[in-house]
Amino acid sequence: ESFLGTKQSFDQTELWADFLENARILNAIANEPDSLSSNNREIFSHACSRTFAQASAGGDPSAALVFLEWMLPSTPLQKESTLSLMRKIASTYQASDDLTAEIMDALITNGQHIEALEIFGEATAENSDLANWLSSSNRAVRALFQVGRENDARALFEKAVESKCHPDTFVVTAQGFLAKGQHDAVFAIYKRGLKNVCLSEHLSMLALQAVSSSKGSTLISDKMKRTKQIVVAVAKLTGVHGWSEQHYWHLKNVLKFGPLRWLMKWSQVDSVFLDELELALKTLEHRSATGLQPISDLLHSVARAAATADYEAVLSRRPDLKLVPRSQHAWASELQRIATMAEDTSLFDDAEFVSDLAMGFTKAGCREDFLKVVKRSLREGLALRDEVLEEAAKIASEAQTPSHAFKVSE
Repeated sequence: ESFLGTKQSFDQTELWADFLENARILNAIANEPDSLSSNNREIFSHACSRTFAQASAGGDPSAALVFLEWMLPSTPLQKESTLSLMRKIASTYQASDDLTAEIMDALITNGQHIEALEIFGEATAENSDLANWLSSSNRAVRALFQVGRENDARALFEKAVESKCHPDTFVVTAQGFLAKGQHDAVFAIYKRGLKNVCLSEHLSMLALQAVSSSKGSTLISDKMKRTKQIVVAVAKLTGVHGWSEQHYWHLKNVLKFGPLRWLMKWSQVDSVFLDELELALKTLEHRSATGLQPISDLLHSVARAAATADYEAVLSRRPDLKLVPRSQHAWASELQRIATMAEDTSLFDDAEFVSDLAMGFTKAGCREDFLKVVKRSLREGLALRDEVLEEAAKIASEAQTPSHAFKVSE
């Protein structure tokens, strides 16, 4: 039980070390199955499912499938199907919903959808109440969509919801329809979830994406009406005042800018980019004050704004904006703060971010910061934009002595 509550590491080396250690422990237990009580067999089953999940998180589902063989007592080496191994496990240990779902997940990721569906059928043959197989049912719905059996996926969705209404079942079904471009079906699943009190933020996001992407006879006014309905409902569900503002950076990847600006109530079209910048700075300030990690999209948004926008004329008409820098000195301080925050992310591996940050430093008159960023990136082989390299060459040509000249080759 010791590692059941262990937090999953995002460091891949540590993750695989944990996986191998957990697999070693479970393999030792598996070779003495008779020593396990009924309760301990259930614990063993959940532990195995967690170890499967580690392999999937590590990006190698085949490792999970190899681990499946280790879970059984030592037998002469022979080629057996995953389904055959699952049958043995069911007779030796308790084949829980969690374990079945994780094995199905590994198979689906490995492209073995049919075998995953066979395992689901085998697991639910004797106990057909899908209320006991929530996670496995959701994997089966996903597999059915991916092999083009949409009618079967919908039928399984209906059966699962009838047995036990759970938001995840609505989400996986909506994802299946969205992947097929069936936007009206996604919205219908959303309305069903709303009616059945099975709404979630994830389902709401999928519905927003479907409404935004829908084409054909759907009127713009109807899209806006649906969008507002979804946002009002999810804000009520979460009890969050200003839900759109809190989720703006996710919504930006889901909605087109027109509906998004309408949701945010940004009415001054000529300075809407400043509204977004103000929100980015406000969010970064809040996350910093509460000890949360910075969001890469926010940092890049500020760097991009510093590199590309000319604010002076517009800012004079927006006294309501309190955080947007209004001087070269203020921009210099803000960009230095952004650069420090970016050290805790992978943004310095992103040529576009580094190029924007460098050009922002140039506009803010921070030549030393510009050189520091560019030198570092070129040493690491990052392909920066031509305008950055041209600025670097200009600085090199203006250097008064060879010892102070900046070489692009560095």
